[in-house]
Amino acid sequence: MAQFDVVVEVVQAKEADEDFEKPSISTRFKNFCLRNMLSIGTIFSVIIGIFLPQPAVYLSQRMPVANICIIVLFFTIGLRLRLVEAKSAVKFYKEVIVGLLLVLFVGPVFATNVLNQVPYFGSFIGDEQNLRNSSKNSSEEMAILGPEEFRLALQIYYMCPSAPATSLILVTAANGHRGLSILLSILCVIISVFIIPPMLAWSVPTLQHVRLNVGQVLLDIMIRILLPLMIGRCLRCVPPVKKVVTKWNDTIKYVGIGFVLVLFLVKVSETSASGVLDKVSVMNILCAVVLGTGLATFNALSTYGFMSILPWFSNKSNVTLSILSCNRLVTLAATIVDVLPDNIGDKGLLVLPMVFIYLASLLMSNAFVSVVKVKEEDTELDKPSQTTEQDKDINNSTINSNINEGAIFTIYTDEMSVKDEQL
Repeated sequence: MAQFDVVVEVVQAKEADEDFEKPSISTRFKNFCLRNMLSIGTIFSVIIGIFLPQPAVYLSQRMPVANICIIVLFFTIGLRLRLVEAKSAVKFYKEVIVGLLLVLFVGPVFATNVLNQVPYFGSFIGDEQNLRNSSKNSSEEMAILGPEEFRLALQIYYMCPSAPATSLILVTAANGHRGLSILLSILCVIISVFIIPPMLAWSVPTLQHVRLNVGQVLLDIMIRILLPLMIGRCLRCVPPVKKVVTKWNDTIKYVGIGFVLVLFLVKVSETSASGVLDKVSVMNILCAVVLGTGLATFNALSTYGFMSILPWFSNKSNVTLSILSCNRLVTLAATIVDVLPDNIGDKGLLVLPMVFIYLASLLMSNAFVSVVKVKEEDTELDKPSQTTEQDKDINNSTINSNINEGAIFTIYTDEMSVKDEQL
């Protein structure tokens, strides 16, 4: 009887400890908002930009807000960039090659060609540039998917590579290959800086009409994206700077997200203030988002089906490449829009559908992950028989997938527990 009382007391004590450690509703709400700061902030930025555009327009008229936001954003990404797990994926050269082809060439070329054939867009980018639509369709048909800016927005969006942190969170939740996700995302972002301008000039008819200066666009992208990214990464290698970055990691993350939100706010505000947004209906935006999300869904399903029939790749690699093929880096897309010449159309109308497609694609990706999640027994099969020092480092930086499933919308969240001496 005494033993039974002791057991009961122990159980009650454990239950009391669990109740004590359970965070309050306000704490959970705060954590949810911080994890999903980009998604929640994006929605508010669009709403404020539409209904209260004057402050952002006033600010953008007096300083280059967009340039500042882009440079600071990629500088913070460089400061927080970790390469520990990426080193473990170097030996998977087959997966890396296939992943680069899928993300940088197959997906963008397919999406661009499909969008070139879709007839149901209007014509805001100079009526003389859209004679193919005006000669083939009635005005009612042309209005279904919105103005020609929406077509161009989708094409630019799908030219961009995978979103590194978002893909990492989704891959972790699916028990995929984290190292492969990190390595591929980094390589894709760097390579895309050089290949996106010529691909846009060669494959997008709208940009052929405006005679896009590929060299100038490439130079602008390198200065605004690649240079800040490399400077931030190099500074991280300096021990004193690395200590500061490690200590203030979350603060730097939120600063980067804040500048992304300001960039979205400025672009939408400028469009709203000009009155162009009044000519676009909610149905136009909804139809464009459905089309964009459908392309992302097709990329995910077709990649997963294609990779599944190949005998050379594990299930973890299949899931990882499928997730990378359907997620795009919306901040890079917005950056490309900003460096394009002014005669390509209203830049706010270009950014607007990208934002909503990004959010809708995350919902789709969340559902996709729940379906293709790798089972634990499959994960065990991928573990090496001999544990190396590098494997120990990777195990020390593993994220619990249950934690990340609650942060699926977080773009620059990096909750890895990495030792201070690691890069």
